[in-house]
Amino acid sequence: MHSIVNESSEFIVAAPDLQVGLSKEIERGTKPKEFLNRYQSDYDVRCAFCAGHTPHRRGFTVRLEDGRIALCGIICATDFFGEEVAQRFEQILQKQINQQSKRRVLAVTVDGAAETLKILNSDWIEVENAYRAAVLGINVWLDREVLERDLSEGAITITRSRKVSVEATTRDGRVIQKKSLVEEVTGRVLGASCLLREERFFGKAKGGLVSLADNAQKPDLIIGDTIDKLMAKRRAVIELVDGGLNFARSAHQFFQEQNLAMFLKWYRGRYAGDCPVIQLSAGRRLVISHPDTQGLPTVTYLPNELPDPQRLLGLLTSRG
Repeated sequence: MHSIVNESSEFIVAAPDLQVGLSKEIERGTKPKEFLNRYQSDYDVRCAFCAGHTPHRRGFTVRLEDGRIALCGIICATDFFGEEVAQRFEQILQKQINQQSKRRVLAVTVDGAAETLKILNSDWIEVENAYRAAVLGINVWLDREVLERDLSEGAITITRSRKVSVEATTRDGRVIQKKSLVEEVTGRVLGASCLLREERFFGKAKGGLVSLADNAQKPDLIIGDTIDKLMAKRRAVIELVDGGLNFARSAHQFFQEQNLAMFLKWYRGRYAGDCPVIQLSAGRRLVISHPDTQGLPTVTYLPNELPDPQRLLGLLTSRG
């Protein structure tokens, strides 16, 4: 027994005789309405239109004006309906096939964009805005070069120098004690790499997602290199979302009470003069003083926890 094989779409079938509701014989003079699909099987099927019901493997499933459907060999279609009608029906069918092919390509390209956009708007845009405001409030106090010099693996490394006694051997073989200066790590300010990133990752990703989602229902606009451009936009969105998640994670690490205390310890060791006043309440209300006495302090509310990142990035990266 043969099985239905849908090779590329609902408009192209490989087992035409297994379609439901086929009429075995169609009388001459019956008017066709449309070609439902094109078929190409690997076994002979019976033409319902010609007098000899010629066995064939290529043809069309035809819907008639009276509602019946039947199989018609590719040559019989021209003989039975006339060349002009057969060509018109085939052109309409080909247009449907092309449209569905475009929709499939487009669906893969924009897959997950609309859902990701909803999650971005509901869960992440405010998180990014809050942490970006906090980072800007810290950065008005910082020299970027000093910060970069002390950054290691995304954290600020706090060190101190001290003298220790070490043994040394002189040229004449005597062992003596001498002083040596060593540097040791006394603490780390976690997540400090967020201070180097002020970009609106999610804000930019939102624009790309809006464009992808907007194209989801526009297969007619896929011409030339449109798909390549949309795929490039999708890759750019994924990079931006990934960058936004990395920023949010590091900022969430940095803006914790004990971590901020460690940051202030580092700051006092690197800068002379005034030190920022940072207050973080139990409700995650953050206040950062401004170095200019006339400047306004930074005030923002930080999230207690970050939303689930997999819900956001997974929609764009888990295509089959």
